[in-house]
Amino acid sequence: MQTQLAGLFARDFIRASPMALWQRLPVYVQAASKRLERLKQNPERERQARAQLEPVLARVAKLKSPPPPFGKGGGSNVPEELNMMLEEWRVQLFAQELKTAMPVSQARVNALLEAAGG
Repeated sequence: MQTQLAGLFARDFIRASPMALWQRLPVYVQAASKRLERLKQNPERERQARAQLEPVLARVAKLKSPPPPFGKGGGSNVPEELNMMLEEWRVQLFAQELKTAMPVSQARVNALLEAAGG
């Protein structure tokens, strides 16, 4: 979770973050908070969700050009779109009641990851 928050609040994030992140940032922070609350209540559910998420995050880390923090992308929208999709997937996995801003699933994340070269 520290890595997730570090990515959201990277250095210069205020200046560099796209509008889409600003609109969803409160949801991402609230989802992380709910995740922490629920970890104590149902650690097995946390483990199951992490089991889905961690292999994908490992693939992201192995990208030749991993997605930079928000707003630091180059000419392609894939890294930024991948970042957004990962955050939305976390919302779906850990705080469904907050609703995602886009359709999201492991298959969609994997397809976007493939497009990014992973």
